[in-house]
Amino acid sequence: MTPSSSERRYYDMAREGGSWDEFPRRDILGYIKARLKAGDAVLDVGCGTAEILNFISKDVAYVGMEKSEYALSEARKNWAARPDTVFADDIFLMKFPALKFNIILMLFSLEHLKEPRRVLLECLRVLIPGGILVIAAPNLEFPLAWPNALRHRSVWFRAGFIFLRLCDYLKRVVGRYSFRLIGENFTEATGRYEKKDDDLCHVVSSWEIVRFLEKKGCVLEKFWEERPLTGWRRFVRLLPAMRWYGVILVAAFRKI
Repeated sequence: MTPSSSERRYYDMAREGGSWDEFPRRDILGYIKARLKAGDAVLDVGCGTAEILNFISKDVAYVGMEKSEYALSEARKNWAARPDTVFADDIFLMKFPALKFNIILMLFSLEHLKEPRRVLLECLRVLIPGGILVIAAPNLEFPLAWPNALRHRSVWFRAGFIFLRLCDYLKRVVGRYSFRLIGENFTEATGRYEKKDDDLCHVVSSWEIVRFLEKKGCVLEKFWEERPLTGWRRFVRLLPAMRWYGVILVAAFRKI
């Protein structure tokens, strides 16, 4: 499978797996539409094919950042009628001035970053005071969580990785954050994308992200959960650094 067909498979599965009429995209969309005003600027980090433009007013300045050549090509083709829309292939190639954007979106892109801490800091730099950063990502903060992206690895590698993740958990308890990367993922190793998160790069922890952004001058304004947890999952949250266990990370942060 060529890299382009692997990318196409990823976006096909993403469309099948989530609709803008369903949680969490539905809730995020309602939240940002209630806050956007004419003339506001939106940065969409990991914009994919920029489907969100179907729902955002043309009075809003939109910049989409994406590393997938396939997705960028599709986005530019689909939105050619919006000449004000900007698409770029790397957040660091475009030297945005500080305090430029009113809303920044990271919708299922944080887990694909190999420099998540750096990208988050860059987002905060270009976000205006009072601006909103919205993040959606798989929450893998449980130390024994095993992502599909590592299913090609050996049993010994798995044992070592779980040990590292247990250490990460202990560090989280005392306020240190690892932003654990996984190295070569399944898609990079095989050229295939067959299961959800085969191309995951960063093992996201909701606890790490929330606490990190709070320390960098943000307030957690909203954390969405589709439904209340029941049974043993609810009690796991009583453990240190497991406040958001059991649900995906879907949160809005306001920059102070």
